[in-house]
Amino acid sequence: MKIFKVKEKFLFSVFIEKTSNGTNEHAEQQDWINRHDFIDSNQQKLEQKIQTRLKSQPIFKALALHSFYAQTSRELSFKKGDILLVLRRINDDWLEGEYQDSIGIFPLNHVELFPIEINKQDDYLYEYENDYDIEGEAIVKHDFIPQQTFELQLRKGDKVILLRKIDNYWYEGRANHIEGIFPAAYVETLKEPA
Repeated sequence: MKIFKVKEKFLFSVFIEKTSNGTNEHAEQQDWINRHDFIDSNQQKLEQKIQTRLKSQPIFKALALHSFYAQTSRELSFKKGDILLVLRRINDDWLEGEYQDSIGIFPLNHVELFPIEINKQDDYLYEYENDYDIEGEAIVKHDFIPQQTFELQLRKGDKVILLRKIDNYWYEGRANHIEGIFPAAYVETLKEPA
């Protein structure tokens, strides 16, 4: 199975190289491939990844404007008119979401996003609202591209809500309705979280 995975990665890399027209696009796409490796076909590992993802709270609903057919095991197939749950943003062009108990990535330009309505009766959200005044604030000094699924993408100039200081080097925060961790050196702290 490892050979198939390497072959699939190689063929995708060749396709990107032939379509990049000598631009820097190839390097960017190769970097994306390396950071978002294909899902291991080992069933147990796959189930663990799905269970971990199912614990994530969706941040948006998405209405499929066009059908999308997965071309790798990491992608999520759906048809026009389907409603998906968005779990996180991968980059400017791709989202990760859930549809019919499957989790995968899909192109942003195939869907229209809608915020999920918050139920104020939910205990977790009620506690969260009460904690709002203990959050900190920061402005992003440098772009940060996540290397792990739990890291938060930062763009220079964006405002970040600081949820907690993990240690002297890392914060947990929220930007653009997405939560994750990021290096403290990438932001200018306006107000420390309590």
